Amino acid sequence: MKQIDLAIIDDDDAVRDSLSALLTVSGFSSQSFDSAIDFLRSDLKPKVVVLDLYMPAMSGLELVDRLRSSGDMTPVILISGEFKESDYRQAKSLNVDKFLEKPFTDEDLLKALEEIGTFPSSC
Repeated sequence: MKQIDLAIIDDDDAVRDSLSALLTVSGFSSQSFDSAIDFLRSDLKPKVVVLDLYMPAMSGLELVDRLRSSGDMTPVILISGEFKESDYRQAKSLNVDKFLEKPFTDEDLLKALEEIGTFPSSC
């Protein structure tokens, strides 16, 4: 299995592209996926998952539930344009590490990564 720093999972091409560019210039390795299902089909084991909450076919919370049920405790940064109180409760029960509401700044994401102890592979 290939080890990378981050998996970016979001159904919005622009979000994936901008996050990937930010992470690359910040020294991280990343791979992007347009769905939770595509991520599950991959053989990647990222250090962190940056994950959109609302996506077709499988939501971000459904993916986190599946990961946690299999014993995978990879840190997750959940991103969304809108968080409902029920989303927060469910995410906290699944041990989601960080929440970022769109639009967030580059610094917000880099700070969240630093807070969960993720540094670029080159460090």
